[in-house]
Amino acid sequence: MKKGHLYKKKLRAFTIFEVLLALALFAGLITISFPVMLSFEYRNDLAVSRDYAVSAIRLAQINAQSVLEDTTWGVRINTGLITVFGGPSYAGRNPALDITYPINTTIGISGVGEILFSKVSGNTTNTGTTTFSKEGNNFSITINDKGNISY
Repeated sequence: MKKGHLYKKKLRAFTIFEVLLALALFAGLITISFPVMLSFEYRNDLAVSRDYAVSAIRLAQINAQSVLEDTTWGVRINTGLITVFGGPSYAGRNPALDITYPINTTIGISGVGEILFSKVSGNTTNTGTTTFSKEGNNFSITINDKGNISY
């Protein structure tokens, strides 16, 4: 070995091409995954809204069967809010008895919007289907005259 001779190390680094290639692949993955993520979010919003509605319907039926506050009980499903109420109708309810469940305001709601249960039996005359929809995804709840729910 010669004295005074300096060995120079060859520096290793990424080339600009390699950096651009990595950024392009990353951008491609994000572009592909974004619509999938939105679809999962939409379906989750619908599932949460459906589950709140089912819980509210069951609570109203149980309150009516147990004759809580000596009144009939019902559920009103509006955009952004599901309300369990005590009284002969939503318009004629006692607001002090209201139990509310907030839901996403971007969810469309169609079908039966108010379900009223009779005291003791828990039967209803408001039968039919309520559908929650968002961006092409739909979840439905069907209730029969005995108050049985299917979803």
